[in-house]
This record gives sequence, C-alpha cells and structure tokens, in this order.
Amino acid sequence: MDILLTIFFFILIIGVLVLVHELGHFIAAKLGGVDVKEFAIGFGKTLYSKNFNGTKYCINVFPLGGYVNLEGETDTTTGPNSFRNKKFRIKLFVLVAGVAMNILFASLLFSVYLASNGYKFSIFPKLSDYSFSGTESQNAYFPLKVVEVDKQGVSAGILNPGDIIVSINSNDFSSFSEFRGILKDNLNKTVTLGLLDLDSYSVSTIDIPLKEESENGGILNVTFSSDNVSIDRAIYFLKYPQNIFSGISLTYDSIFYQINALGRIISDSVSSGDFQELSNTVGGLPAVTNQIGQIVQFKVWEILIPLTALISVSLAVVNILPFPALDGGQILVFGIEKLLGKKIPDKILGRINLIGFGLLIFLAIIINIKDVIQLDWIGGLINFIKNIFGR
Repeated sequence: MDILLTIFFFILIIGVLVLVHELGHFIAAKLGGVDVKEFAIGFGKTLYSKNFNGTKYCINVFPLGGYVNLEGETDTTTGPNSFRNKKFRIKLFVLVAGVAMNILFASLLFSVYLASNGYKFSIFPKLSDYSFSGTESQNAYFPLKVVEVDKQGVSAGILNPGDIIVSINSNDFSSFSEFRGILKDNLNKTVTLGLLDLDSYSVSTIDIPLKEESENGGILNVTFSSDNVSIDRAIYFLKYPQNIFSGISLTYDSIFYQINALGRIISDSVSSGDFQELSNTVGGLPAVTNQIGQIVQFKVWEILIPLTALISVSLAVVNILPFPALDGGQILVFGIEKLLGKKIPDKILGRINLIGFGLLIFLAIIINIKDVIQLDWIGGLINFIKNIFGR
C-alpha cells in the first residue's frame, strides 16, 4: 500500500508542478498574442480533445504534467504571430512566465503551510550561513533530544524525555562531541542548558550541577536520540510573522538559500578537491521518490505541502539557468539575437537545443543513478528529523 501511495503522490506532485509551469507559458503566450497550437494535460495518447479559438486542448493518457506547443517555436518560417517572430520582450515574457508560475505556486503552498503550522518552518540540514528575510526569529541549532533520564543521575527531576538541548552556558554547539567536550570542561560546576520549545521555537534555560564523570562515561546521565551521533548538521528554526506575505518571504528565502548553499558547496568542493558533499546535495527523481516514500511511511502528510513547494522552487531555479533546452538557455539565445540585431539560423538553433537536451538527459541519468546508490543517506536524514520532531 505504501508503494502505491508513494507512486500516486509522486505522479501528483510532479504532474501538478509541470502543468503549473506550462500553464504559465500558455497564459503569457495568449496575452502576448502568440498563436498556441496545442495545450495538453499529460502525455501520450489523447483521451479527449477540443479545438477552441485556434488552440487544440487535450487530455492525454499519462498524467505527468503537460506541454504547450507554440506556433513557430523552433522556426521562423511562420506568420507574424509565431513565437520566433515576436519581439524580444514578448519572448522574454513567455519564457519567464513558466518560472514565475512555479514561484507563485510555491508562495501559495508555503502560505498555507505556515498558517497551519504556527508560522514556523525548519530547514535541515544547515548547508551554509544565510540571513533569512522577513522573519521574527531565525536560529541555527544542533538539537540534542533526550529520550531517557537516569532517575539516580544529576539530571533527574530537571531534564525530561522529549527535552531538546540546543545550547550550553549560552553557547551553541555544532556536534554531539563538541557538546560532550564542553560538559567535560565543566565537571563539578553548574552548567546552564538551553531547551528549545518546538511549539514556539523559543529557548528556555535550566541549571544542572555536574558531578564527576560516571564509570560508564556519563555526565548528564541521560540517553540522547541515536541519530544525533550520525548527523553532524545544524537545523535552521525560522519563525515568520502571521501575515499573508510570510509565504512570499519564505519562497524568496528558499530560492536564494539554495543558490547560496550550492555556491558554497561548489566553492568548497573545488578548493578541497572533495566533491562528496556536492554529490550528496544534488538530487534527482529517485531522491524525490524516496522522500515521498518516507513521508508515506511515517504518515506525516502535512510535509507534502512544503516538499511540493520546495520542488517547485527548485524547478524554477533550474529552468532559469542559461543552459540550452531550458527556459534560461532560450532567453540567452534570444538575448544574443537582440544584441546582434538578427536571428540565429534555425539549423544552428536546432543543433544547440539538441546538444543541450542531450547533455541534460545525460546529467539527469548520472544524478538519478547517484541517488539510487545514496538512498540510505536520505533515509537516515529523515529518520533524524522524525526523532527530533517526534514524528
């Protein structure tokens, strides 16, 4: 049953996001006076079609998104209302509209999720230092979740199962080993621990008088979630104002946080010669499928909303890149035509798009193979999230 639900939600999410993207192109083309030959929902054999106002509207058998077929999209031999013969500003408007629709859709989804989640949002893991916009509070913590307290230990009656420790003596820590090192430096002293409230993302403090380290190596005499040892990344805990603009702010942050994080990872990888983190960060359809599968397994259905929004943002970011066969690549080509004052020959443009499409498919295959190999890493991350947030 879980497999069927995973497949269903995967098809639904990808299908809706591709359809939203193509709908943006379609609306902009109509507004810009470009002749639209066909607008289709799904791919493959046509189940139903209807011609209206010069456009053929189709519902096809495979519901994985859709497509728009514009008049003169790839050649200049057609009439004045063809896409290639339109002015640069019209072509730019049509191409950017797909990306814009994905961003608008993400903003809507984020707004719905924030309103239903107390305007709180968490980004995990922390991949780079980033200043989020429009937040009431933003903090990055390495959360240590208490799962058991020794009734005879120093923490008895002070710490409780479910408490989440995020600071010690007003200082954050970035790993379990760093936290334990600070404890060892404060033996026979009183330490102040910061506890995170997941309902408000506020931090309260408690004091614990430490004693000598016990024979089994215990200091606080508590048991932490086992995933704290295997994941050495902090989590961003964001609190947004309670208004309709918070979804827009989160969408903006998601776009530029991804760009910032990817830039930092690429820079570090090139400097060190170690591309493992870059490989772990870039994901394809198997990674998305695995994340949906984890959501289905743990039945955290509400997470489908921000996941869909984040994928929509990623789709927008990727599509605007100046790479052949993508919207950004076409914008670059038409920008060059504008500067040159003449059109690039259809044959050359076709070759550029064909090569770009081939490289894109090759890159997608490599990323997807990598994802299949690394699915255990993604599953481990979601288990960490599940343990911290009590999922």
